[in-house]
Amino acid sequence: MSVRFTIGLALSFMLIVPFSEASADIQIDLYNNCEPDGVIASLKESMFPESFWEEQQEEIKSALTEWPVLWAKYDRMVHDAEVSAKKAVAQMYADNPELWRPNPTRSERLQSMADEAKKQEEKEIVFAVRIQRLRNWRKCLAYIAQHHTK
Repeated sequence: MSVRFTIGLALSFMLIVPFSEASADIQIDLYNNCEPDGVIASLKESMFPESFWEEQQEEIKSALTEWPVLWAKYDRMVHDAEVSAKKAVAQMYADNPELWRPNPTRSERLQSMADEAKKQEEKEIVFAVRIQRLRNWRKCLAYIAQHHTK
């Protein structure tokens, strides 16, 4: 297994698992109409509407305070993993001078610049998705306050 593959796999796992767990208790459709999402949520809402909506309201409020902290934590973890990987490669070359160290050609340097631009674009997309998620949560909080609280 290559170093890049291992690092990529580790980063993917670090990013996906925590974010999937962070909003597990939100049972409404945050992206469309803020109504119960799925059969079980619909049943809960029809049987216990007051407690269902109070719980959803609390879950969203909790997510609004917890997610920025999680985002910062995982952004830092990704950064640290990238720095660590670069240090490991540099150390490998330092410990094994007989290894052929690639001397980047002009096209490789251009590719490296393109990779950096793509990485920056991906960061901007992630930021936009995060902002949209925050907006959706706030929209649903307003919806709950208007339609489902006394």
